[in-house]
Parts: sequence; structure tokens; C-alpha cells
Amino acid sequence: MITVLLFAGARDVIGSDRVTLVWTEAASVDALRARLSEEYPVIAGLLKSAMFSRGTSYLGREALVQPGDEVGMIPSVSGG
Repeated sequence: MITVLLFAGARDVIGSDRVTLVWTEAASVDALRARLSEEYPVIAGLLKSAMFSRGTSYLGREALVQPGDEVGMIPSVSGG
């Protein structure tokens, strides 16, 4: 299992601050992005530019996500 914490628009659209995925082996952040897009197509647009974090560190596209991880999905924000 992996827990993905949702923020901003992703949280609003899904209606929850987290989702849990069955995750049985290490895979890249890009694989996580693809999996979230499949299971939650309503946030596919947000996933394209979202950043992911584990703890206090941002994760690159090739960083490995492990079963048991808690990962934050932070959509791009803009303001003025």
C-alpha cells in the first residue's frame, strides 16, 4: 500500500485529503503519476505538472516510491 496525500485542487476534486493505492514493489514517481491518472482520471490534468514529495523532500520523476510510503502530491499553483 502507498498513501498519497492530496492538496489544493486535487483534494477539492477528489473530496478527500488522501487516497490509498495497492503498491507491491518499488516504482518511479512517473509510474505513480500514471497509476493515479488511471484510477482518478478527474485529476489527470493536475498530475501533468504536479510535484511529489516524501517527508520534507521533493521527488524527481525517476525517484522510487516504495510500498508503505506516504507521498504528497502538490499540484502547481499560481497567484497574483
